Amino acid sequence: AHGGPRSREMADSFAANACNKVNDLSLPDLYKNLASTGLVQRLLELARDEDLGVQGDVTCKVTLEESKDIQAKVVSRAQLVVSGLAIIPDAIEIFAPGVIAEHKAEDGAF
Repeated sequence: AHGGPRSREMADSFAANACNKVNDLSLPDLYKNLASTGLVQRLLELARDEDLGVQGDVTCKVTLEESKDIQAKVVSRAQLVVSGLAIIPDAIEIFAPGVIAEHKAEDGAF
């Protein structure tokens, strides 16, 4: 009803080629590709809205002074591979504009 078997065959071929192209991308390029759709930003906005709600993060409001400079360090207790750093600037823009993140490692580092 939607174009018959030939249309389905073409759609399957297109999907396989698109998947192969995505699989061939480096992680930073894959993230750029996904972020360019606007879906990553929307997902982050949904996460922010679900997490912080209308009133914001209650824990932060009662434990931190708004004008206070804070430093944080992420330290692993076990060996790991660093991954996902590309999303940090987008997450900061959505969750905490004005925050500055400094990376001491790159994606793929052990």
